[in-house]
Amino acid sequence: MELHDNIGQQLILIKNRSWRLQQLSKEPVKNLISGPINHIATIMAEVRSILHHLRPYQMDLLGLTQSINGLITDTFTDYQLEQGKPMKSTRISIQTSPCTFSGFYNY
Repeated sequence: MELHDNIGQQLILIKNRSWRLQQLSKEPVKNLISGPINHIATIMAEVRSILHHLRPYQMDLLGLTQSINGLITDTFTDYQLEQGKPMKSTRISIQTSPCTFSGFYNY
């Protein structure tokens, strides 16, 4: 998911800069910096968890094609739309690995 990618990149940048500052600092400051570094790691894990919970469960149960068909059917039903003339059936083959779409929602 694009939102997480942007947040994740910014958090990693902050974490890495904090870690580098910790490495360059003297002992009393090193201990002060370790808290924020751990806090950033916790925030990143929470963002991953939130996005995982936003993932449509139908994709896991039904797969992408059935999930899209269900979404279209629900939309027509919810908004009391009538389907027009049926289109010629076209088969679409999507070649993906199982983790392709998890990247959109999990990370």
